[in-house]
Amino acid sequence: MGRWGNHRRLFDGFLDVDHDGAMTLNEFARYVSKFEHDIGEDDGEDGDALVARVAARRDVQGVISEFDFDGDGCVSWDEFATRLAYLDDAARYTSAVRSEVVAL
Repeated sequence: MGRWGNHRRLFDGFLDVDHDGAMTLNEFARYVSKFEHDIGEDDGEDGDALVARVAARRDVQGVISEFDFDGDGCVSWDEFATRLAYLDDAARYTSAVRSEVVAL
């Protein structure tokens, strides 16, 4: 399975929790929380931990807004794939420019 198949498996299997074809802010936040728990970064209820979780939630909202092209509060597979393709193109362009600069 290629890179896009892996992205699709991530979207369908982990991000679109209720399998309705779209990822919501709450679904993405649950994925991030599960990931934090799995790697042991969700420990503690002290002030620093709370601030970190609030900041992470704000970051999650930013990610959702970047991917949510039609502004409906959900990210469809098409929106997800389009944004990843854009980021992939931008990374290739940046790499090509760096190579040209190094060659100078």
